[in-house]
Amino acid sequence: MKHYIVIRFNDKVIDKSKTIADLTEFFKDSAKLKGLSEYKVSSCCVKLPNRFDCLITLTFDSVDSLMSYDESSFHRDFKKEFGPYFSTKVIFDEE
Repeated sequence: MKHYIVIRFNDKVIDKSKTIADLTEFFKDSAKLKGLSEYKVSSCCVKLPNRFDCLITLTFDSVDSLMSYDESSFHRDFKKEFGPYFSTKVIFDEE
């Protein structure tokens, strides 16, 4: 199961590359989450105003693992630490 988080940063972000590096560092700790087998933080390679800035892909072994992540302190910490820097966030899940 894949969980996608597509992000557009707001004007509080001065250096998008640094923020993406900070996100990548933060998600290293996601390896401790039960049922998470892989994570990837990607930056957009096309600089156009109608593009989003970042894609986070999390791979879980089941819907239950995804739901556990959604209720975890790790997820709450992610939203608390980085949420103030998002102007738009899109979530998409696929099996």
